[in-house]
Amino acid sequence: MIGRQLKTLLNKEKIDINKFSQIVGIKIRTLYSWTADERNPDCETLIQIVNKYYELTRKRINIDWLLSSEGSMFLSSNDLKRAQNNIAISPEITGRHYQDIQEVNGYTDTQMAQILKISDKRYRELSLGKDFPNIAEQNNTKLNFNVDMDWFLYGEAGQKSPGTIDNQLSGASLPQLTPEQYAKLIKLLDQQ
Repeated sequence: MIGRQLKTLLNKEKIDINKFSQIVGIKIRTLYSWTADERNPDCETLIQIVNKYYELTRKRINIDWLLSSEGSMFLSSNDLKRAQNNIAISPEITGRHYQDIQEVNGYTDTQMAQILKISDKRYRELSLGKDFPNIAEQNNTKLNFNVDMDWFLYGEAGQKSPGTIDNQLSGASLPQLTPEQYAKLIKLLDQQ
């Protein structure tokens, strides 16, 4: 997915991959592996690309578009003003947002891990702000909880954030079980 989006960006902006490599400070071979969908950048590298591209072109790439092709390629001037106030990201921000999502939906750590298709340990690392979510984890978060990635990564207020009346999360569909029942079910499934 990222590879296709990067190719679209390069074509629309009429930039060859060598020039883009210089602009964002990423090795050309690495960019080729991304555009061929052989590898995906980590979260910190994506943010580096977005920030460096903005520094040189004054166009802020929309993270939602880059990850999922949703929305416009670049943030609008209003979104850009909000983003400039929250330019720094940290694992603590995404961790806090995982906790917000979990609280709004009333899920346990185990349920969140199941929805995101990661281990309980990995979910705890993410929700405690000890690490950034990788691309697959970001995509699972976006798909399962309908969150805006700019909000999720930058802490933007007023965008599909959990708990707002007009932007309720869709959440993932889980059976109506108590956390204890759900944990037993997971154990049974793991034994098979």
